[in-house]
Amino acid sequence: MQTQISIFNFESTKQVRTAIRDGGDIWFCLPDVAGILAIKNSRDIVAKQLDKKGVEKIYTPTVGGQQELTFINEPNLYRVIFRSNKAEAVKFQNWVFDEVLPTIRKTGQYTIAFATKDERKPLVQAVNMLVGETGAIYSNVWKMIHQRFDVDCVDELTNEQVYQAVEYVHGLILQHGKKPVDDVLLYKVLVDSAVYLRDYAQLIKQMRDIRFFDENMGKNMYNFVADNINDIVKLAHDMKLTNKNGRPMFEKNRINYYGGATLIYR
Repeated sequence: MQTQISIFNFESTKQVRTAIRDGGDIWFCLPDVAGILAIKNSRDIVAKQLDKKGVEKIYTPTVGGQQELTFINEPNLYRVIFRSNKAEAVKFQNWVFDEVLPTIRKTGQYTIAFATKDERKPLVQAVNMLVGETGAIYSNVWKMIHQRFDVDCVDELTNEQVYQAVEYVHGLILQHGKKPVDDVLLYKVLVDSAVYLRDYAQLIKQMRDIRFFDENMGKNMYNFVADNINDIVKLAHDMKLTNKNGRPMFEKNRINYYGGATLIYR
């Protein structure tokens, strides 16, 4: 039986070896999965929790040459993930369900989905804000972002990395701004964060129709986002933040930008 070994990187640094067998069956290297989920004794899992029919030894290229490593099939992968109580399990599950499996089934191999130009707009806005607040050189800011995420250009950033980069740039603004953070800057940062979280909450709702989307996981993710939005609303209310027209940041079904524009939602 022919086996195609592919190496994917979870969160850029954690290796996951995957075997695609004849017929398109997808198998995952158990030691790699166990390492990500902080499972110390993977042999115990095989003996007590997994379907033996979904466990195989597969010759795999390693630094020391070809070695027999334990691989598990897709149903067994779900059993391992669902039995893990580690915070990392949710992130890993999202990555497998939302990126790896759909792409492998469509193309026969894993490819990284990069953020589109529109999806990178929050990062461009954050960079412009940093340049305006600190006087930093525009090109140097982008070089810092490229170095931090180990990419050659902004086109190679994923959606998750764009979100992380926005947080990174906002942190630079708070740390290195030439002037103290005033209410106007705080207003703009909070509005941008609220809008981004709102869009993310809508995405979670849309993901309910995905075959492998876990309902409990979805509820937890949605509640986490909702709690963060509520915290922003409370902070804006407590600080009595208003835009240049005197309107509060949040009104019923409305988010008011500082410049006067309004986002209306249901």
